[in-house]
Amino acid sequence: MAVRKTTNLKKKEEITSSEIRKKRFTFSFWNGILPKANSLLSLVFYTIWIVIGLFLLLLLVQGLKQGLYSSLLNRSSQQQQQAQTPEAPAEADLPGIGKVNVQCVKEALSQESIQKILEETSSKSLQGEEKEKFDKCIVEAAAPSPTPTPTS
Repeated sequence: MAVRKTTNLKKKEEITSSEIRKKRFTFSFWNGILPKANSLLSLVFYTIWIVIGLFLLLLLVQGLKQGLYSSLLNRSSQQQQQAQTPEAPAEADLPGIGKVNVQCVKEALSQESIQKILEETSSKSLQGEEKEKFDKCIVEAAAPSPTPTPTS
């Protein structure tokens, strides 16, 4: 065994000093430590962005569950519902009075006055200014019914 140790020592001694200098200078900061630090920093960078992305995804899902984005996502269905909703007629035929503009009547008269007109089927209960405003809203007057004449 002693022989083997001496041969090992001889192999180590055979390395010249110029070879040692070459090995020292081949391992530099730019070739050794920097790539390792770069890979470590990139690992940290991507880990942070994965955590941030998962957090934002969690917020998005939570907002969807609470209905936060329902106005954005249901915009087309609301437009369809509005198109399907029938609008109030612009004109209505009232017996004994004729055709009237509904919007004009709502603006001109109170709800109580409108109820009286509908119950009585005439505008006789209206007085003064209400009567004038209501007459402006009549689009087409009803044909007066012929009054029966007594024949004797």
